[in-house]
Amino acid sequence: KVMKVTLTNVEKSEGEEFLAPDEGNEFVLLDITVENISDKDIVVSSILGFNAYVDDTAMNEDYAALTSAKKETMDATVAPGKKMSGTLGYQVPKDWKEIEIHYEPEVWKDIKIKWKIENE
Repeated sequence: KVMKVTLTNVEKSEGEEFLAPDEGNEFVLLDITVENISDKDIVVSSILGFNAYVDDTAMNEDYAALTSAKKETMDATVAPGKKMSGTLGYQVPKDWKEIEIHYEPEVWKDIKIKWKIENE
């Protein structure tokens, strides 16, 4: 085992006055914790490691979602035995049905972690 990756929270947001999603959209924030249980540093990169699909369509991160919620990005180097927490933020249509997140750690390309989040 090399790492433990946990999706700890999923939150919808309307943003704030100056950082709001486009008409008909909402922000979705995914809080994730990465724990390094290997003997090497792990580089976590939101851009290089995480891919998101909303109803099977690829989506890019939306930094306005993170900024409006005052959340930290999923970017850090994690030393052995340490952990980090961060957030992925996306702007999605309010009527979305499923968000699928794929995480491929940069160091171990043979590992792929997937989460599926259903809209309630």
